[in-house]
Amino acid sequence: MNERSTAEIYEEFRELAQAYCKALEVGAELSILRTHLLKLYVAAVSLPAIPCGPAPTRDITHDEAMGIFRLIGKKLPIDYYWDTFQPLADPPELAIASSLVDDLTDIWRDLKNGLLALENADAAAERGVWWNWRFSFYSHWGHHAIGALRVLHDYLKPED
Repeated sequence: MNERSTAEIYEEFRELAQAYCKALEVGAELSILRTHLLKLYVAAVSLPAIPCGPAPTRDITHDEAMGIFRLIGKKLPIDYYWDTFQPLADPPELAIASSLVDDLTDIWRDLKNGLLALENADAAAERGVWWNWRFSFYSHWGHHAIGALRVLHDYLKPED
């Protein structure tokens, strides 16, 4: 069996991240965003652990993120939904209002930071981006992806 290298796995993830970011930036339909999120989630679960590298040197500004937030906020037919931060908490937590627009924007921001940092990255900086993508998946954007997918699944289900 021919196993893929760590670099190949992360390159495939980079391509999926680019596709998701582009789809959000052009205001793609919800069904297209769902497909991108599913592919990203599956790929992120498979990202191998690597030693920590230097942090990405480029951060999306608040204004850049708000531009995407406003763009998709105008295009999406739905936004707010109910969620919990810790679904396994005992006793259960009270549900809180969450935002699909915020979920999609936060995912975009975490991925786009890495994509921008890779534009002029040496090998060490590249590994820093890879490490950060995996870390931020488990600590941040993976939670947003699951929340968004749950909403998209319910909203887009066939009525038959």
